[in-house]
Amino acid sequence: MLLGLTIEKINDTGGFFDQYPFIWKDFMKAGYMTFIGEDDSSISTFKYLAHGFKWAPVDYYLRPFMLGLETTNGGYKLCSGNVLVLQTIFDKLSDFITTYHDVPKFTFSFISKPSHDDHNGLGIVDLPLVRTLKDLNSRGLLDNTVLIVFGDHGNRYGPVRNTYQGRLEENLPAFYVSVPRWFRKEQSDLYENLKLNRNKLTSNVDIYATLQDIIQLGQGIMSPRITGKYGTSLLRTISTNRTCDDLKIPNQFCVCQAFFHAYSTESKIVRDISQWIVKEINTILTNVSHVCSDLTLNEISHAWRSDNSSNITGNSTSDGDYVIQFSVLPSHAKFEVTIRCYRQKFTLIGDILRTNEFRGESYCVASHKNVVVLERYCYCRKQSFISAKLAHSATNKTVRIAY
Repeated sequence: MLLGLTIEKINDTGGFFDQYPFIWKDFMKAGYMTFIGEDDSSISTFKYLAHGFKWAPVDYYLRPFMLGLETTNGGYKLCSGNVLVLQTIFDKLSDFITTYHDVPKFTFSFISKPSHDDHNGLGIVDLPLVRTLKDLNSRGLLDNTVLIVFGDHGNRYGPVRNTYQGRLEENLPAFYVSVPRWFRKEQSDLYENLKLNRNKLTSNVDIYATLQDIIQLGQGIMSPRITGKYGTSLLRTISTNRTCDDLKIPNQFCVCQAFFHAYSTESKIVRDISQWIVKEINTILTNVSHVCSDLTLNEISHAWRSDNSSNITGNSTSDGDYVIQFSVLPSHAKFEVTIRCYRQKFTLIGDILRTNEFRGESYCVASHKNVVVLERYCYCRKQSFISAKLAHSATNKTVRIAY
């Protein structure tokens, strides 16, 4: 969305992102003032498991302010004093827009704390967001604004995620675009394209192309130059024949696949795939097997099958793609995988997704250089031993729990 690149095209920079050609750099070159504000420093977009930026990436970068604010609220609470932290972000955003009312602006605000661990917490955002937008709109400060409200993904953990509907929702987050009323009349062809594109396959790379298009429209360029390597602006005509492969969307995140009905979890091929993937997970854990427990298959909860993937990848020789959800012992971790079966050989498509929370279970690999991968799979042996000891004690009715 901000780079127009796929993950494979991003080179490792030691955890810093300063050198990347983020879209705000193009806005700055075009004379825009820029702003970034997020409500949680620990899991912010550019800081989670990374180093972020050596230098402030935009004109107004709220991270130093947030670090100071978090010293007053314990770092995890939703409020600072009697004010919602997210309202503070919106207030700073409003101040920025008010101060530079006569200057073109690009802002990126990201609110994650209320709903990160509980999707029901998203309701906390409603009133502050509506209140802020109504205030800005009443003062005419949105009259020349393209407003985009979006989520980065749907619910990734919990009972809802472990359903077919939940699987779709994770890959289809909310995305809303509002353009000024005058734009709808003066650029009616572009506005019609925007409305028609609601029913077409689009992805993050198209958002990058749209932002590039907005820069060029502001410069009076009505026929855009190439706006993205893979994407097309949402304001332009988008083909109805696009595929996930065209947009470099990994198969496991492609919602165009025809998983038309559930497949038997008792079938031999589903069980073979599940056993195979558990072995693959244990292989990933080989170098930390002295601290991480060996995993065994516990239960296969869901399976879906697509007869053919030729309409997605152009590969018509595959026996079929399978999506399988299963759990393992001793951690009771739940996973989801997409596997391609061809002539009884299995190929993992994409990552092995963890679909339930694992906070605290993998503490023993927290300092490992590959923690971002290992933490999803590792169940620390010491923790496992304690659990087994408690289970044994419970069998003999000797456990005492003090409160």
